[in-house]
Amino acid sequence: MFDEIRGDFRNQPKVSVVLILTTIALTSILLIEPRLETTFGVHDNYGVSFLTRMTVPFCHGYNPSSALVNLGINFILMYFIGTFLEKIIGGFRFLLITLASYTLYVLIHRFMLLIGNGFTPIIMTYSGVMFIVIFEGRYVKTNTVFDDYYRTLWAIQGATWLLLPILFSIIPIYFDSNFNVWEKILYGNISNISCGILGIILGYVFRQHIRTKLVQRTRKKYLKHTNLDEKSWIFAFGFALFLILKFFI
Repeated sequence: MFDEIRGDFRNQPKVSVVLILTTIALTSILLIEPRLETTFGVHDNYGVSFLTRMTVPFCHGYNPSSALVNLGINFILMYFIGTFLEKIIGGFRFLLITLASYTLYVLIHRFMLLIGNGFTPIIMTYSGVMFIVIFEGRYVKTNTVFDDYYRTLWAIQGATWLLLPILFSIIPIYFDSNFNVWEKILYGNISNISCGILGIILGYVFRQHIRTKLVQRTRKKYLKHTNLDEKSWIFAFGFALFLILKFFI
C-alpha cells in the first residue's frame, strides 16, 4: 500500500513543494547577499527581534558549504517524509501540523536564546506523525510490511531519530562552540526533540483521520481529499509573503 501511495502522481504534495521552494529561495538569496543576514535568521547575534526569529526555519547554515549541506539534508528528508505525509493526510492538516511545529520552534528559539537556522525541527514533527502512519499502515493491510517504501521509511525514521541528535550535539548550529558537552546536547537538540514529540502527539490527534485515509486507499485504490486540502498550497505562500514583508520592516 505504501508503494502505491508513493507512486500515485494524481495526489500531488503541493504544500510541501511551496515550503521547499520558499526555503531554497531564501537560503539562495542569503548566499548571494550575505548582508541580509541582519534581516533574516539568527546567525551569531542573540539579541534579534522576534520577527527576525520567525524567519529562522527558512534560513540555513553560517557559510555557503554548511548552508548547502544543511539544505540538502533537509531536502532529502522533506522528499521522503514530508511529501509522503502530505499525500496521506491532505494539504490542510499538513499545513496545520506545519504551523503548530513552526510556532513551537520559534518560541523555543526565542526563550532558549538560540542561534542557528534550519527547517529540521519542523521535519522532525513530520517524522513524529509518520510513526503513527507507519503503525496504522501495518494494521490496515498486513502486506504493507513487505512494501519497499515501508522499509525505506523505517530506515529514514531510524536515521532521523538516532543520527541527527548526535550530529546536532557536535556541530555548533544552535549553540556556541565554547559550550560544555551537556549544554551542546541540550541546546543542539531541544528544538528537534520537542518538535518531534509534538509530531507524535499530533499523530495521535489525527490518528483516526490517518486510519480512514489508509483504509480508503486500500479499498478504493485512491486517496480523496477535500477542496480545502487542494487549495491549502495557496495559504502556504503566507510564509513567503511574510518573508517578503520582513524585508521592508
